[in-house]
Amino acid sequence: MIIGNFDPGMNDSIQYHNTTSYFPAPDTLGRKPGNSVFPDFAYYYVDAVTVIPATQTPPNYSPYVTPNQPVCTSGTSFNLQNVPFGATASWSVSPTTLFSSATQGNGAAAALVGASGHNGSATLTYTLSSICGSYPPVPPSISGQSVDPVPVWVGQPIINSISIDGNSGPYPLCSSGTNIPYTNMQFHNMVVSTSGQTTPSVTFTLNSNSGLVTGSQINPTTYQFISNAKTGTPNFTITADVGNACGDVQQCLYFSNSGPCTLPQITSVTVNGVSGYDCSTTFVNFASGTWYTIQVTDNTNTAVSFLISDASVQTQTISSTSIKIKPSATSTGFSVTASTSNICGSTSTCIWFGSSGPAPKAPIKNSSLSVYPNPASTTFSVQLTDSLSTGSALSQPIQLYLYNRMSQMVYSIQSWSKSTDIPVGSLPDDIYYLNVFYKNAVLQKQIVVKK
Repeated sequence: MIIGNFDPGMNDSIQYHNTTSYFPAPDTLGRKPGNSVFPDFAYYYVDAVTVIPATQTPPNYSPYVTPNQPVCTSGTSFNLQNVPFGATASWSVSPTTLFSSATQGNGAAAALVGASGHNGSATLTYTLSSICGSYPPVPPSISGQSVDPVPVWVGQPIINSISIDGNSGPYPLCSSGTNIPYTNMQFHNMVVSTSGQTTPSVTFTLNSNSGLVTGSQINPTTYQFISNAKTGTPNFTITADVGNACGDVQQCLYFSNSGPCTLPQITSVTVNGVSGYDCSTTFVNFASGTWYTIQVTDNTNTAVSFLISDASVQTQTISSTSIKIKPSATSTGFSVTASTSNICGSTSTCIWFGSSGPAPKAPIKNSSLSVYPNPASTTFSVQLTDSLSTGSALSQPIQLYLYNRMSQMVYSIQSWSKSTDIPVGSLPDDIYYLNVFYKNAVLQKQIVVKK
């Protein structure tokens, strides 16, 4: 295989990346006819050539891009390799909304930074152009040539869908309070489809209090499980965790034949026997050096964990649902968050100790979802109302999945906006189902497409 040639007429060496594409093959005397760049010259191949054995992989002289990895908020640099002699490179990315850095530029290096709170698929495209007057000139086929667009993933990965025994659902999350029935003494397969990973890989976690459920991962995206209970059927959860260099996302499914999973509910919180305190309107006007007893009651008598935002506050544990705290002389304002959980999820409440705000926002308890117009012909808007998120942006991303009546996903998107438009103009008239995942909860709507 010849990888170089010599042109005595021009007294210079030229290395070609693809000689069969740039110039015609030599004649029987080893001469190459003229071309549109140098029509009056013939090109001669010299005897000094490099021969590559058939057992070796020839060197790659085609332009290519490195590396191919997620673009995070910390930034990632991509580089175009093997830029042809005499050519200049420029680049651009699309869609631009996924990036907080420049979305186009000149040169072989492209420094990209992902926009905070955004993730999704993008493309990086390089364009090669010749410089007038350079020698040897870039063959005409290079001028204005685009290198194949490079697929780029921005941000954390996304779980596209979860199927169980071949059925794609959609399946509700643990915190939705809805159960997934299953057959006892029978193997079940749970398969997770993801986007945003170079090599799809899922970590599965089985949580079963009974010890009668076992499972194993049979390939990078499939988990097989079985309940061996001889009497009754146990309740359990399986959590799928998907990650890349930018972070992780999780989804938890609750399996039960005895009805929905009930999250523990905090029914009352008292401070020195007085109730009604929170983190938004009613505060505890504390005195430094004074002990305060916090008592939490929940409907399942589940143990409570306490998180205090001021490390200087002293604590004493009274019971699994009660603590004593003593603010220090340096304490000016702090929160105490009480949380209780079971295999389906957790609930929490917050108390602010301080004479006035600003106070931290309490954990979300209820979100409302509105869809309009419904029926829809071309697009419909999804409006999420979260009273604890101000402005037009949400405090956490929202994931929207649209399914047809055959449980096939026809559209998905992730957004940080409270209002998101979903196109349906290409969908046939029918009934569809919208699943919205937000803050470990699922909100569902039925959508009618009618043109």
